[in-house]
Amino acid sequence: MTVSNSKVKKKKVNGRPNLYTDELGIDICKRLACGESLKSICRDPAMPCISSVMNWLLSDSELHAGFLERYDHARRIQAQILADELMDIADDGSNDYMERNDPENGGYAVNGEALGRSRLRVDTRKWFMSKVIPKFKDKPEEDTTPKNQPITINLVKAEKDAD
Repeated sequence: MTVSNSKVKKKKVNGRPNLYTDELGIDICKRLACGESLKSICRDPAMPCISSVMNWLLSDSELHAGFLERYDHARRIQAQILADELMDIADDGSNDYMERNDPENGGYAVNGEALGRSRLRVDTRKWFMSKVIPKFKDKPEEDTTPKNQPITINLVKAEKDAD
């Protein structure tokens, strides 16, 4: 008895992918390198959940070794993208001022909300980079106290009173 191919049903796969493939790993790393967060990537229904990605990164399997290297490389590129964004945000003055609608007091006024938001965006990126990315960490202050300096102890023999 032969079974025709048209009668064999393939199981339809629904939901998020949970098995690692090189193509999936490359897609994740490309999006990371472009500045997208891993959390936002994993919100995409076509992507695995964040716990799956973490398991791949922590795995000792040869299958995941290439992913770990690509992920590390993507994160280094992402750091440069963040540095570029810092400059773009700081240089963008398009919303710093807004035109007043008051006919008696025309002209422009400082847009404090836009300036505050830009400051927050810059500060958040600077904080992240200084805490997470070794290349951008704040340099520690030099400790000026000498280390491993010998300690001198003078022992004095007590003399008894001779009365």
